[in-house]
Amino acid sequence: VTADLVIVLGSSLGGLNADRLPKTAAQRSLAGKRLGTVCINLQQTPHDGMTTLRLFGSSDDILRKLVKELCFDGEILASKRDTDDCILVPYDAHGCLLASGETKNMWLNLNAGTEVRITEGHNIQGAKQPKFLHIGASEPVTYLACRRAPAEPIGIVRCRDDDI
Repeated sequence: VTADLVIVLGSSLGGLNADRLPKTAAQRSLAGKRLGTVCINLQQTPHDGMTTLRLFGSSDDILRKLVKELCFDGEILASKRDTDDCILVPYDAHGCLLASGETKNMWLNLNAGTEVRITEGHNIQGAKQPKFLHIGASEPVTYLACRRAPAEPIGIVRCRDDDI
């Protein structure tokens, strides 16, 4: 896991490895390497003690208050997002996290049809999502009697759906 920050919304973090990503990010933050995990949920989870920030409440209520506190106008954000699917991220052109204090961020273009590349150090094999294990693999992968040859970590953005 190489996430700098994991935000958990409305999950008990139980079952089906749901806790792996937030738990790993939280452990990395203890070493001072990343920001860790923020958990927003109505109920307690087994991993509350290791989160960087724990907020009890409904995701909708807390995020609404956060947007208001940060002085964002939700309608303005929605209209910009509808016409421009580019996001400023703190990474360089090679996909490496910028050092603290560096300000030359990169635009991540998520417009339909844009070619994207998964950077080295990705966690596709570690995530154990069977349909994608062939991406970046060194040898063919078989899943449900379907053998897939190793594939380059390159793809095309089909669409962006904020409702998923």
